[in-house]
Amino acid sequence: MKTYIFGAGGHGKVVCDILEAAGQRVDGFIDDAKRGASHFGVPVLGEDQLECSAPVGVVVAVGANHVRARIAERLRARCPQAVFVNAIHPTAHVARSARLGVGNVVCAGAIIGPDGALGDHCVVNTGAQADHDCALGDFVSLAPGVILGGGVTISELTYVGLGARVIHGVKIGAHAVIGAGSTVVGDIDGGVVAYGSPCRAVRVRAMDDGYL
Repeated sequence: MKTYIFGAGGHGKVVCDILEAAGQRVDGFIDDAKRGASHFGVPVLGEDQLECSAPVGVVVAVGANHVRARIAERLRARCPQAVFVNAIHPTAHVARSARLGVGNVVCAGAIIGPDGALGDHCVVNTGAQADHDCALGDFVSLAPGVILGGGVTISELTYVGLGARVIHGVKIGAHAVIGAGSTVVGDIDGGVVAYGSPCRAVRVRAMDDGYL
């Protein structure tokens, strides 16, 4: 089965490195905006060049959660035989009792603790840590250096920014953005931008507001 990375930007390069480090061949990037280019000798193809008549492995390597969700939905409809691959760097530690959905990216040095759970299409970035019993919903992203204490719950499509800290047992709602360097010591509602130490909601956000 051939494997393709959907997205040829910076995150796509990271995913390519992860797959190759794990011994997985990458047959191409899919990115209409960069069609004809290449990264690390791997060609960038247009979406119309993705062959859907047979099973094909895919990782959606787009950093923005809502964009990643839209692409995954489109791919499911267009390529029913697509297999969403988990890309896990060999230096990451994923506890044997952790449960992962599909299409997740776990970067170098990341940690998923015992009885942790990832939904589908999550990103646990370089050096991020989710301690025991953490639960991440679909399309959640943890930026590099994020640390979650035990039992943290983060609902779908939420982004936790660079180096943020979340104490144990906290719940963060869906479609939220937690600012870089924040210290989260209490629950955060969904649909907000929140930051600071202690972290507090500062405004409401639309689901597709940019943050990267």
